[in-house]
Amino acid sequence: MSGDSKAQLESHIEQLDVSFPLAYGLTVEQMHTIGLYISDPRSAQETGHAFAEPGLFVVNSEGKIQVVDILNNPFVRPELQALVNGLGWIREPANNYPVRGMHR
Repeated sequence: MSGDSKAQLESHIEQLDVSFPLAYGLTVEQMHTIGLYISDPRSAQETGHAFAEPGLFVVNSEGKIQVVDILNNPFVRPELQALVNGLGWIREPANNYPVRGMHR
């Protein structure tokens, strides 16, 4: 999901090389609702609107949020192979791994 416009998404779609639907047009209010950090652009070259810093949400097969990673900068993102490995372990029924962080 992104706060970018449809035109901005379409200009990047080939570079992204994904085969799943992408959402665009999130409002600042929607970004706040899901707990994202929001920044103003440093220049017009970056973008022309406030935007969300990276956030990762993994929803499990029961529709519950299993993993959340919310960042206030674009530089420290999860290492994808470690994420894939961890999610594989979580999904293994024998591990019986619960959703964590219930006391927020």
